[in-house]
Amino acid sequence: MLASCICLAATVKAQEQAGGQPLGEEGRECRSGSWKPELGLELNSELQATHKGDYNFVNLLRLSAVLPIGRGATFEVSTLSTCMTEGGSIGVERQTFSNIDAGNIPLALSVCGFGWQKGDSHSLFVGIRNMNEDYFCSPITSFFTQSSCGIYPTLSCNYDISNYPLASMGVHYKYNKVLGSGHNKVKQFANYESTSVQGGDRVTLEVSLYNGTGYHRFSGRENVFRVCPQSDGIFGLAQVDYQHAGSRYFLGTSVRQQRGCGTSASPWIYTEQSVTDRLSLIAGYSHAFGSDVACSDFAGVGAHYALPKVELGIFTDYARIAGFNESTTELSCKFSVTSCVDLQPSLHLISSDGTFQTAGLLRLTVSL
Repeated sequence: MLASCICLAATVKAQEQAGGQPLGEEGRECRSGSWKPELGLELNSELQATHKGDYNFVNLLRLSAVLPIGRGATFEVSTLSTCMTEGGSIGVERQTFSNIDAGNIPLALSVCGFGWQKGDSHSLFVGIRNMNEDYFCSPITSFFTQSSCGIYPTLSCNYDISNYPLASMGVHYKYNKVLGSGHNKVKQFANYESTSVQGGDRVTLEVSLYNGTGYHRFSGRENVFRVCPQSDGIFGLAQVDYQHAGSRYFLGTSVRQQRGCGTSASPWIYTEQSVTDRLSLIAGYSHAFGSDVACSDFAGVGAHYALPKVELGIFTDYARIAGFNESTTELSCKFSVTSCVDLQPSLHLISSDGTFQTAGLLRLTVSL
C-alpha cells in the first residue's frame, strides 16, 4: 500500500522545476496539453528499525515518461522497481507503517496507456493504471509515510485491487471546473508549492473502472494486461474534490463486484481544513459494506505544518481489521536538502491487538 503514489510522482518534480504545477493537483490536467516530453526519475531509500532491534533496508525506484502524440493526446508510462533486505514488513501492525514496502519486484508497470485532454476541464486515460495515481494523493496525504494515509485499509485490505505495487487495465476520467472568478492561492510545502483557487472554488470529479484484481507480472495467467471480469470481477471508484480558500473536501466511494462474492462498497470522506497558510488539520473516515470484508472501519485525524524548507506532521488512526482493533500514530518531519533531495525521519507508535510496538524510519528521496 502506497500513500499517494510514492509521496509524489517523479514527474511532479520535473514540472515544478520547470515552473509548472504539481501532477495529481491542478497541473495534472494540463500535462496532456504540453508538447514537450516529460521524463522523471525518483528514488526512495529508507532504513527501518523497531524497538526490538529488527532492521530493514527498502528501496523504490520509479521511472516515468509522458510523450505527446498530437491533438491533446499523450502516451504515458511509469515503472517501479523495489528491493528490500527482508521479505516483508518488520512491523507487527496490519496497516503497513512504510508505504513503500512491497517485497522484491525487479520491474512492474504502474502506468502504461494513452491520455487525452480536452480544454481545461476534461481528461481521459485508457490503459494500465495504479489507483494511487489519482486517489488519496494530495500533497498532505503524500507527506506521511504510513500506508493508511494513502489508500484507506477499507479498500486495500479488502480487495486485491490496482493498489501499489499492483496495477490493472482500466479507464480513468477527470472533470475539472473552477466556479466563479478568483485568484490562485499558493500554499508552501518543502520543495514545492500547491496552488488552489481563492475567491473562486474548484470542483474536481474523478471516475475510474478497473479490472477487479491487480497484478504486476508481465506474463503468465496473472499478468498486468489481463482483463477478465468473470473471475477477477470489476472495481469502480468515484470521487468529488471540492476546494475552497486553501481547504479541500473529498467524498468518494468504491464498488467491487465479483462472481461468487457479490457486491461490496467502501465510501470515504476526507478533509484538509486550512487554518493558516501553513497549518492544516486533516480528518478522514471510511466504512466497508459487505459480508466478507477484512477491514470494516477506518478513521484518522492529524495536522500538517509547512515551512518553505521543512514540513511537520502528526497523524493518528484507528482501524478494525480481521476482528482486531489497531491504532497507529505517526510523527514525521521532512527536510528539503536541495531542490531534488528530501530527508524524512518518522516515528510510528503502533498498538495492534494488545501488542505495542515502536518503529522508525529514515527516508531519503531523490527526484530528477
